[in-house]
Amino acid sequence: MNASIIEYKRTIRMNSITALPSKVRIDNLTCARFFAALLVLLHHAAKKFPFSEPVQHFLDNGYMGVTFFFVLSGFVIAASSADEMIAPTRTTLTHFYIRRVARIVPVWLFLSLPMVIPYIQQRQPLAPLLTYLSFTQAWSGDMTRTFAFLGLSWTLSCEFFFYLVYPLFAFLLLRLAKTRPSAPLVLAIVAVIVPWLAAAWFAADPARAALNGFDPASPHRWLYRFPALRFCEFAFGVCLNLVWRRHAAAWQSALARSLWGLTGGLAFASVLALMAFVSPGPFTWTAVYILPFGLLVMALSVLEPRQRIRAASFALLVLLGEASYSFYLVHQAFVLPNVFFPERSLLSLLWTIVYCAALSVGLFTLIETPMRKLITGILSEQRPTEVSPAIREELSELGKSA
Repeated sequence: MNASIIEYKRTIRMNSITALPSKVRIDNLTCARFFAALLVLLHHAAKKFPFSEPVQHFLDNGYMGVTFFFVLSGFVIAASSADEMIAPTRTTLTHFYIRRVARIVPVWLFLSLPMVIPYIQQRQPLAPLLTYLSFTQAWSGDMTRTFAFLGLSWTLSCEFFFYLVYPLFAFLLLRLAKTRPSAPLVLAIVAVIVPWLAAAWFAADPARAALNGFDPASPHRWLYRFPALRFCEFAFGVCLNLVWRRHAAAWQSALARSLWGLTGGLAFASVLALMAFVSPGPFTWTAVYILPFGLLVMALSVLEPRQRIRAASFALLVLLGEASYSFYLVHQAFVLPNVFFPERSLLSLLWTIVYCAALSVGLFTLIETPMRKLITGILSEQRPTEVSPAIREELSELGKSA
């Protein structure tokens, strides 16, 4: 048998691990991204605006939107590129990284310039700037350096680490899943356990657990800001996507959708309860939230409408979800100080959300989307085909003769 056909059959067997098409659009998750970004905005607003309990407690814990982002990121990245990692080539890896850069860098750079240019003009030390521009600030034990310039960019430092590791992680996971189909589920469980073990180590020593976030040995540094540990959330999302792909068809029955609806509801309720009644501590930086957020992502994926919803309200949520990255980046440095803080009233908070949403849609429409298309446009005519027509024809003939 022709070696190319053997290779094609091997690819087909590997593709059974990811039974759905790789380019899957899940509007439920797109909408969820907006609410994750909104949680982070409310967290920053709550620091300056006192609400009554348990609302204040809930908003103080809004930083957990970052955990939701990381789990979503792993799930969505796997949905869009897992098939490319079955047998990655230099071309597919190049395309993957260019798409990631095109997605993240343009808006980040646009919003960073008003901070970076004055810093350079004032001839400030170069080390913090180089750390920021290289997306390595989250690795620093110095909190002032981690949050320098556009403070929320520390999460992009984590994301770039995730993207760097992802091709190898996905390749090995898919290979392992070929002979051990339960591997993604097992690794998903491991990804949940590791943050719990790390938090338990800090919680075992009250003095260690109470260290201020500025201390390089603090739980805030190692449990919340450290990219290697935050990779657990991203890996959890990747593993969940592979589990979802394998069982998506079976989970479309009415009973399965009802059970996932119940699971999603319980996960959502548990997140609300944790945020409203559990005080920040070693376990709340990531550990207690990773599982319910993962189950919520799975439920939203399973419950994705079979037909595209065309209601204007849903379309608006999808648009806000698509613009959530801009919403996330712009709110702390540019919106809250200028719109919300002068008055600090509930009405000004609502106006802040509307203003930030409108600004983020503008950034998404005028900067993020055009620049992403410009950067990725050169790839459109260079995408590798999985199998040549000649091999497909030869395989078809082989099948007829079998």
